[in-house]
Amino acid sequence: MLFLPLSGCDSNILLGARPIVEMPDAYSDGATTSDRTMTDGSVFDSSVISDGSISDNSVIPDAAISDTNGISDSGRTKDASGVTDVGGSDRGADAVPTILWWADHENGDLSAWHAGGAASGGGEYQSAGQTEVSREHAHGGGYAAKLTIDTTDRADHTARLYRRTVNGGAYYSAWFFFSQAHTPDEWWSIFLFRVQRDPNDVESFVNLWDINVERPAGGNMTYSFFDHLTGLYARPSTPMPIPVGQWTHLEAFFNYVPPDATRITIWQDGLLLLDIAGLGQAPSPYFYWSLGNGSNGLLPRVSSIYVDDAAIATGRLGPGGGG
Repeated sequence: MLFLPLSGCDSNILLGARPIVEMPDAYSDGATTSDRTMTDGSVFDSSVISDGSISDNSVIPDAAISDTNGISDSGRTKDASGVTDVGGSDRGADAVPTILWWADHENGDLSAWHAGGAASGGGEYQSAGQTEVSREHAHGGGYAAKLTIDTTDRADHTARLYRRTVNGGAYYSAWFFFSQAHTPDEWWSIFLFRVQRDPNDVESFVNLWDINVERPAGGNMTYSFFDHLTGLYARPSTPMPIPVGQWTHLEAFFNYVPPDATRITIWQDGLLLLDIAGLGQAPSPYFYWSLGNGSNGLLPRVSSIYVDDAAIATGRLGPGGGG
């Protein structure tokens, strides 16, 4: 298990930060609870159709996942917290992954996110935030998604895009562009996995596991991981700065294996950041991957994040190869 009791814990690795509380509102990330440019060698699954949707309701056959753990157990080192941190950038066993869904926004809209319908496909949601497509910054073409929130009132605000997860282990990735550095008052979540108790009701959500942005002592922005089920954070022993004013890649392997063998592995710009095993059991089987902008207070108060070339794949895509 990754998460340790707080007593005697290294504060640089784990902190009990956001306790589980009653859901404050329908779209709040404070509740208890990517289109990708293709490489020439990428292989398309026959179930993928032209609008980016998946005709088999996003189910991956078990044989499609060549590495169910997402990373080899050999040759790794672990710090005292049990967090794997090796900094490797190899693509792993599935060198030519199958891309199951993607969104490059080159139609000038968010239709790829909505493909398949809200319950089985995905869409967008906001809480006093704005989701749109913009030409201001783009990773691989002329358009990217722009997610904006204004946290002046210190209330929970979100501007998110989401997709239904696939059955079995898979890799979820997107390119992010931060136009300026922000310091969060409490939390700033950009990439998360959650469930809905009712797949037809987005307001029935329960947040589970987040990738957050932090800015310790006003320095570089860095990523951390938050588990809503335990109320604990995990941080890499050697955090990597998040660049400002340039595109940066974030990828996560997610495999839900209840009751206590769920695993999330995170890469930042192709380098292993965190490998977190032994995560707990969700209150619903209807899982969704969500990314965008969410906080209850940032400085500066107004924040826009750009997202492009998002994908779900059977293997690691990484930042190379024209992606």
